[in-house]
Amino acid sequence: MAANHHLSFGDDIPPDQLRSAFGSVSVDLPESPTLAFRIALPKGWKEVRVERKPLEVDRFSVLAAFMASDSLGIQVLGTLVPWEVNLVDWTEYQAFRVGIKLVEVQSADTEWGQAVHAAAEGSDGARLRILVVGDGPRVVMLMGRMADGSDAMAWETLGLAAASFLFSAPSGARTREPVAAYRDPDQFFQVLYPASWTPEHQSRLRPWKSGADFRIVSDTDTLAYLRIEADSREPRDETGLAEVLQNTVEEVAEADVRIEELTPIPPGEGGGERQRWIGRCALPSGEGQVVLLFRPGARAWLAAVLISPAKALNPYVWMRGKRFYEMVVASLLPLRTDDCAASS
Repeated sequence: MAANHHLSFGDDIPPDQLRSAFGSVSVDLPESPTLAFRIALPKGWKEVRVERKPLEVDRFSVLAAFMASDSLGIQVLGTLVPWEVNLVDWTEYQAFRVGIKLVEVQSADTEWGQAVHAAAEGSDGARLRILVVGDGPRVVMLMGRMADGSDAMAWETLGLAAASFLFSAPSGARTREPVAAYRDPDQFFQVLYPASWTPEHQSRLRPWKSGADFRIVSDTDTLAYLRIEADSREPRDETGLAEVLQNTVEEVAEADVRIEELTPIPPGEGGGERQRWIGRCALPSGEGQVVLLFRPGARAWLAAVLISPAKALNPYVWMRGKRFYEMVVASLLPLRTDDCAASS
């Protein structure tokens, strides 16, 4: 993508031009009132009449469209995503489905939850400016499009439209589905989880362990699961970590899952005390992914194991598992002694 097509937010539009040539456009959506929105557009742009259809999973309904010309315009699309996923993963999947090349992607936490901004190239060479944001399970994708070779101000205009997008009457839901809190009955840990995952306390673990399984279940099978365990053995240093890791790998094998490789994940965000690995595994249904997390606590090692299908095998289950793992990294905490006393 040309240098002047970096991810724009309209910052290079002169202030006097903003005041004289742009205005705020409001769109009411009686079928989905919480998706009503307003954006900043040039005053000369025309709204295109569209036929709005009910929102469905993996299908887009055109909510609104605006055009300056045949080569410059914006569509606002709506769809349903009823599961908690990272909208960056979801945006990448949608781009893959339709042959769009993402060039730059940024994610931000806003008052209504995650917002994803992207610059992309269409299969025909068109320049695309994308915004993805949601209200509960209802997700909006703003797609600005201009022909290759258009001037820099057209790109800035698309960037301003994306940056100025605001829901007029949002419901206040910041996630695609409700998020619940799980508290270990044995008082070792607590964690947040998406409500579509089914938790089950594990009472038949080894004597020094406490834990719970969280599953995505179909009518006939478990599609993915994430186990969280508290291991009270010592020491809680590198020697102890090696033993806990080995024990975890053995338990995964006992569940008929063969780990084929494991690669350490750099500490990164979340603190260096969290040790993480990612790898491939063989599931009865085909290729899978395994992700491990270990964190030392005052009373126990905390461990999390995610087993899910590979991304290519089941993209949505993979996205749901990855998002839950991200939540575990951020929210898995040991219960303090005073927490235990207060609940007893």
